[in-house]
Amino acid sequence: MSKTKWIWKCMAAGAIICAMTGTPASAQLYNGWQYAIDSFNDGSGGATYEMRGLAYREVGGTAYFAVSSGMPLTGNPGASANGNNRINYGDVIFNFSAHKLNTQALFTDPMVFGIRFDPLNDSLGNTPGSNTTTGVYSNITAVNLTGINNGYATLQDYVNAGFGRTVDAMGDLENSVSAGGDVKTYFGSGAMYPNIQSGTRIGAITALDKTALTGLGLNFGHFSGADPAGNNVF
Repeated sequence: MSKTKWIWKCMAAGAIICAMTGTPASAQLYNGWQYAIDSFNDGSGGATYEMRGLAYREVGGTAYFAVSSGMPLTGNPGASANGNNRINYGDVIFNFSAHKLNTQALFTDPMVFGIRFDPLNDSLGNTPGSNTTTGVYSNITAVNLTGINNGYATLQDYVNAGFGRTVDAMGDLENSVSAGGDVKTYFGSGAMYPNIQSGTRIGAITALDKTALTGLGLNFGHFSGADPAGNNVF
């Protein structure tokens, strides 16, 4: 895919949403990686839930995605209401369709794909902790599980709680939700759908740690505040 046409759309509600656009990407290019740097002070729950940035690179036929976050890959033990008693990441959702993802039904489009990268999250019916399969999925049905994870029921609830109000607070999108800005236009103000409920597994993924990614040229530390001490990169 052309690097000038890739853009990270948003980081919100435990989901990483990516989309193809016909305009040049606003992500920052450094050392072969495209970065979307997030706000460092809008993580509800404190620094351990702070998303700091995303990065993307394509080498040959392999696509690499990196996350910089206060939360480790397999989440945090927490006072959640679900059977896992954990707070975990949602999934990566790729939108290659012509529409936005502002209703649950639109996630079923055949040009929308998902990656489950956290084997302990609640996706694929994993609430009892029985399904740790990761991979790339098509024909997905997305679901909102924020209610059993001490999360916000809607994007607007998150904003009303005092988060996500500043410009560029969600990756590459301007975040004036209350004013009808980019985030609200793309997602709406209703429920978010960060987990894959069902889908067809079409490929495997390989988990890489910070050392392996650094060897591929990744460097969140190039951006002030994006990789502080105690941070997690994977």
